[in-house]
Amino acid sequence: MQVSDQEYDRLRAERVKALGYDESEESYGAAWALLGVLIAGKIAIMVALVFMMPSTRMIAFLAAYNWSWIVVVLVLGGGPAAFWVRLVRVRRKRAALLRAEWEVDEEPGVPAVSSPRR
Repeated sequence: MQVSDQEYDRLRAERVKALGYDESEESYGAAWALLGVLIAGKIAIMVALVFMMPSTRMIAFLAAYNWSWIVVVLVLGGGPAAFWVRLVRVRRKRAALLRAEWEVDEEPGVPAVSSPRR
């Protein structure tokens, strides 16, 4: 028996409602776990290689061998890094503007008020 796309979507929505969760969410967790293990293993192997042969030739070899991963990290990390740098600059500028707003110079014609002496 072949089920149409609309019927499949309706049955799937009923199953999700009955179960209380969507099974496809589990596959996302499994995919992230697999990617995490892959990256952690790659980093562990590179660190072990650098400890076994600490030289600039080894670091150059690892950079040449893993250039595609380096590009991916730079592309994926570039956006958040640029956002963070901009956020720091904006906060620094805001703090300077607030300081400048509340720092009032004494006017020459108005005497400064001093606290009363005891």
